[in-house]
Amino acid sequence: MRTKRRNKTSLLSRAPIAGRLHLVRKHFGFSQDQMAQSLGCSRETYGKNERGYYMLTIDTVAALYEKLGVSMEWLLFNHGPMLRDMGIKKSELKLETQADKSFPDELAEMNSMMKNVPFLRYAVMGYYQKFKLENKHTILQALGQDKTTGNE
Repeated sequence: MRTKRRNKTSLLSRAPIAGRLHLVRKHFGFSQDQMAQSLGCSRETYGKNERGYYMLTIDTVAALYEKLGVSMEWLLFNHGPMLRDMGIKKSELKLETQADKSFPDELAEMNSMMKNVPFLRYAVMGYYQKFKLENKHTILQALGQDKTTGNE
């Protein structure tokens, strides 16, 4: 009986986002446990994300962006630099990059892409709606409208 042998190259080619997630972890010198902890997920879940068995959740993508400064454009589409400029020390890892973009530029480009790629628009809007439902308290708190904390 013939067994299927997996190697890193074929796995990374089947799951490019997972491969970029692996690059981020190596860039910062984290173990899978440390990376999972920094992203707020279990090591098992993180490992499956990195191997391409699980799709990244919007919470994981947000944590990569907010906590580690990973560019969403690079993570999702392999465009631009891996890190947005936020004072995080970059290692010697060399990636094909273009000039650093600010967050508003990334939003403008994503908006333009969503106009031209309907699937992207539906995927982003689906994540956005799910995020709003699951994080209503956090959103209200950030907007200063959370009455439980005494803010208005």
